[in-house]
Amino acid sequence: YIPEEYSTGLAFDLDPFLISLEVNKQLWSKYKFSDVDSMHYFGAPDFKDTYNYRIGIEYKPRSHLSLLTGYFHQPSPVPDQSGRVTNYIDMDKDCFSAGAEYTFDPIAGWTKGPLKVGGSIQYQMLKGLAVDKTGVTGYTWVDQESYTVKGHAWTIGGSLSILWK
Repeated sequence: YIPEEYSTGLAFDLDPFLISLEVNKQLWSKYKFSDVDSMHYFGAPDFKDTYNYRIGIEYKPRSHLSLLTGYFHQPSPVPDQSGRVTNYIDMDKDCFSAGAEYTFDPIAGWTKGPLKVGGSIQYQMLKGLAVDKTGVTGYTWVDQESYTVKGHAWTIGGSLSILWK
């Protein structure tokens, strides 16, 4: 499920820097249980709308080279699952990224425009979450177990962009 969302932002071109700021509102409160979930759960999941904040900086030390960095905060729309039959596991996260892109001149006879090669790395810091399920029973199980969720995530990416003739 991808919620309805609204975004606004600003960008400042301060050559050789480009700075962008964005705030995004996601309307998670409009989420409804799926047909399968509605057979097991009653009411609504009570997801809350979230505001996501982002900042990005591009630095161009040379005309063909871009160095990129960014940060965003993404709060979880999921309410505390303690004492509930449901077990939606989601955490607030702070994400930090860095990358670079190099632009090569067009290759005569092969490409119509420049060739771009890029790489990036992202670190996601997930806020710890403790859920107390003491005394919670469901329709298909006897007792639920309390749990703690925490962690970190890393992603690495690469890109190649070619405009052919």
